[in-house]
Amino acid sequence: MRSSGLPAVGSLFSPTHILHLYRHGQELLDISAGFCWAGLEEGDYCLWVTAPPWTSMLALTHLTSHHAAASAYVQRGQMQFIAHEDWHVGQGEEAAEHPEKLLEKARLK
Repeated sequence: MRSSGLPAVGSLFSPTHILHLYRHGQELLDISAGFCWAGLEEGDYCLWVTAPPWTSMLALTHLTSHHAAASAYVQRGQMQFIAHEDWHVGQGEEAAEHPEKLLEKARLK
């Protein structure tokens, strides 16, 4: 078992999928930051895909406001932020392969 980074959830077996419904964007930022931080502490590679009105810089700023060491994980390539328009490239085979290519590129860093 490992920490989910989500106080209401606690520890989880890996792999586990969860769904979180939120009312406000601040809740989404808080949940995402906690979840990513728990993964970083476990040595995971973390990919945070941002969508308007949130930007990669805002997500990083929010994460570092709660965990000052977060920027070090970004600098060493363990965490990456991608805007949703760079993640979703379209339809068809090219789009289906795109996430795997991004993750493989990140693993090779």
